Amino acid sequence: MFRIIKFLITCVVLAIVAGFIYFHLKSPAKTDIETGKARTNEIESMARLCAVDIYSEIPVLDTIDDKVIFGIQKQSGSISFDIDKLKVDTLGDTVRIILPPEIVELYESTEDNSWEVIDTKNIGVLGVLRSDKLTDREENMVKAEI
Repeated sequence: MFRIIKFLITCVVLAIVAGFIYFHLKSPAKTDIETGKARTNEIESMARLCAVDIYSEIPVLDTIDDKVIFGIQKQSGSISFDIDKLKVDTLGDTVRIILPPEIVELYESTEDNSWEVIDTKNIGVLGVLRSDKLTDREENMVKAEI
């Protein structure tokens, strides 16, 4: 009985050694891997993705020439960055892009009804004698202050 157990243990050990040798010889030879310096092309196209279009409707409450005006102005514009002033820095395998100060362009919208006067009221001492309606000059002065 002891001989059979010894024989079985020897067979198992030989099978393990034979399997190890077989897989070791069958595995492909390891090759050296060469790496070169990484390059980043067209960083500008990635940075352009940071541009944002703006659309906003803002309430306007102002006083001009003893008249109060309340209106709504629609604005459009963009926030972007000067691509020529990008700073690109590499630290190990990390590429850092440092954006220049943003360029904010905000204008009165050119769509229909981009400026709507909701209400005007004359608040001067002679308010009863004067019209509540704003003149074009007064309306343009309010827009200039916005």
